[in-house]
Amino acid sequence: MIGIFFGICLSSVAAADEEPYSFNNFGGIGLLDMRTARFSPDGTLAVGVQHNSLSTRYFSTWQATPWLETTLSYSDENSDSLGVDRSLDVKIRLLREGNYVPQLAIGVQDALGSGRYAGEYLVASKRYYDFDFTMGFSWGYLGSRGGISNMFRLFGDGFDQRSPASSSGGIRTGSFFSGSDMTFFAGAEYHSPIKGLTVKVEYSGVDTGRLAEFSYRKRKMAFNFGVNYKPVAWADIAVGFDQGDRFGIRLTLKQNLHRLKFKKWYREQPPAPILERRKPEPLTERAPKIPSLIAANNILFDHLRRLGAKVIDIQQSPEKIRIKLEATEKSSGQSLSILGAVLEHYDRAALSIYHDGQKIQEYNVARSDTIGQAAIEKFRKSSVYAREEAREEAREEAREETREEAKDKPRAKVAPALITAEATYETMAEAKLSPVSIRITPQRAVVKKQAGPYFQEAQNIGRTARILTRHMPDSVEEFTVISTENDIEISKVSLLRRDLENAGRYQSSPEEIWANSDISAPGWEQDQTDLAEAEEIIYAPGKGDIFNWGFAPEALTHFGGNKDGRFRADIYAKLFGVVQVMQNVNLSAQLTQYIAGNIDQIPEDLRPDVPKVRSDIARYAKEGRTALSRMQLDYSAQIGDNLYARLTGGLMESMYGGLGAELLYRPYQKNFAVGMDINWVKQRDFNQLFSFRDYDIVTGHLTFYHENTNYNVTSKISAGRFLAGDYGATFDISRRFANGIRLGVWATVTDMSFDDFGDGSFDKGIYLTLPLEIFWVQPSRQKTRFNFRSLGKNGGQMLDRGASLYDQLSSGRRSRLAQDWRNILD
Repeated sequence: MIGIFFGICLSSVAAADEEPYSFNNFGGIGLLDMRTARFSPDGTLAVGVQHNSLSTRYFSTWQATPWLETTLSYSDENSDSLGVDRSLDVKIRLLREGNYVPQLAIGVQDALGSGRYAGEYLVASKRYYDFDFTMGFSWGYLGSRGGISNMFRLFGDGFDQRSPASSSGGIRTGSFFSGSDMTFFAGAEYHSPIKGLTVKVEYSGVDTGRLAEFSYRKRKMAFNFGVNYKPVAWADIAVGFDQGDRFGIRLTLKQNLHRLKFKKWYREQPPAPILERRKPEPLTERAPKIPSLIAANNILFDHLRRLGAKVIDIQQSPEKIRIKLEATEKSSGQSLSILGAVLEHYDRAALSIYHDGQKIQEYNVARSDTIGQAAIEKFRKSSVYAREEAREEAREEAREETREEAKDKPRAKVAPALITAEATYETMAEAKLSPVSIRITPQRAVVKKQAGPYFQEAQNIGRTARILTRHMPDSVEEFTVISTENDIEISKVSLLRRDLENAGRYQSSPEEIWANSDISAPGWEQDQTDLAEAEEIIYAPGKGDIFNWGFAPEALTHFGGNKDGRFRADIYAKLFGVVQVMQNVNLSAQLTQYIAGNIDQIPEDLRPDVPKVRSDIARYAKEGRTALSRMQLDYSAQIGDNLYARLTGGLMESMYGGLGAELLYRPYQKNFAVGMDINWVKQRDFNQLFSFRDYDIVTGHLTFYHENTNYNVTSKISAGRFLAGDYGATFDISRRFANGIRLGVWATVTDMSFDDFGDGSFDKGIYLTLPLEIFWVQPSRQKTRFNFRSLGKNGGQMLDRGASLYDQLSSGRRSRLAQDWRNILD
């Protein structure tokens, strides 16, 4: 999976190298053994491998916030007695660097691992021209050289002893900054005149010869030396001479998730142009005179623009016109409408119509000809003609009012508005914007649409508004776009038409459009503003897209230990589809095909007293090569103010099927939500088709969500009953980036005993969610998720319900729209 992700990343445009500092042997920003107080730019994700004669270490480092660095590592020791070790490292910035003040950081290494490399440090770094100096104090593995009495022992006997290393993987808070000794370390990194080349030297706090587990590694000297080179902005290559007798090599690949742009497999359809209204003409009495060519052409050119045609060349006289045009569509219907628009103003027309540089149609006809009459009839059925009729009616009404003749004036015709709504609906459907209904009043147009097709809803709203500028009558001043997800309204955005017109002239910006827009809570409280309008036109021929499908790769990965197979993985091809059965009801299915891998070699868990809710993963992988991994029916609805519900039934995931219900309370303008789900599920057979096994259980959780909108960080705590009947809680923290990537970590603790839970004593992992459209041939709002965890445990296992109600509603939140608003004109 890492290869797939970075292969896509490296095919994108690499951002300029803004990271002057390099990584150390454990994966964090540092020297060789020791960390520095430096950090990567916010949002940087790096993966790498470090190898020497005694061990190989794989690591992934994420700059979660500007002040927080996290590193996950997987060390494989070339020793049967040690085997593999998994660990989590955390570093926090305490103080920024100033003119005379160093940057200060504190960190914990191997906080959730076995404790083999557990250590803590307090470090300061200061830049002086091309040298970056570092010094600090360290404890545990990082302070194994000793030599200084631990200063924290002044605060009590609790800091005297450290917990021994074990395979439990628990959080050893009692060991932090503990032990009889600590040590001093120091070093420097020199930035040479050669671009990308730095030289490192450090006095290390590590002395492996004084640690029982590493007693066979006798250290010959305390100094380490290294050279780091960045041939390109996204890669580091380093070599080092460690402990006086060992050479090592390290390769690191990195990308900044804020700036990352994916190479798409499809050609993105350009947005519709923003078309301005013609300036109102003076209200004068009609006179029987022939309009000038300039006045006629102003109207004609406006009609041609709204029909999707661009004039390339023109020759004219009062009776005849010869035009060369470029059309947006290769359609005979569009060509005939274009001819009809011209013949509305001229008795005879000669047209040459091109598409993508090739001539597709040529006309030389008179208005009285059969084809000329058919063309005029076609044009008069278009929204462009209806729009002109409405404009003329408005002008006529204005003339009547100036003559005080408005008392008995007839109502406006409904037919032009219906034609306008129908044309708008069709244009949106052609642009894959999935319209549901269109309402038109004299001052306002309201469009309801399904969310999509692009994963940033602001872009979908902007493209809808662009189309409205083409079709809506001149009197319409406000566009309201309501987006829905599974027939639940998720956003309601009202834009001013004049702001879009100004943007079309490059006299406005997304920020100015946002300042004048109204973002209101959608759904339950219906807006009654337009319902009193006698002239309201509602056009709702049916639902938008009722079927959606796609294809994506899927990776199942296992980061195990000595007893459960170490690293293993399976690669699958996934085909999925969703069909709308009726309003608020969707049927979804997912078919997976095994391609390659070795998950079926994970050893079986033989503990007799624990239900095997996940430990049979090897049999599921072996017997379910071609599997129906999901097929379920969902009913989703908003049932109250800020209250949402979903009922689910079917094959809910690869191992379980049954019935479930979910309830969510989520105030639109708030950054928190509360959800609850309850499910009765039965274990599926190993072939993952339609048969079941004997085990069934009721499982469910109460979940609290919180969103930090400054960093786009979502935190959630889910407490309840897990699949094995154990009770506990899952803690999940993730960060979303503007390009659709989400990176997160989670951990689960339950009341299951250590002996029953097995290696690790609690479950944990990280996940990476990517937009599906980077793998697919068309825009998509679907996502594909890659998990990095240890498989086969039975404790702390939740039902994989897929996207929650919280996730489904997130793209329409005011905070999310604000973050993505820069795409409103894309």
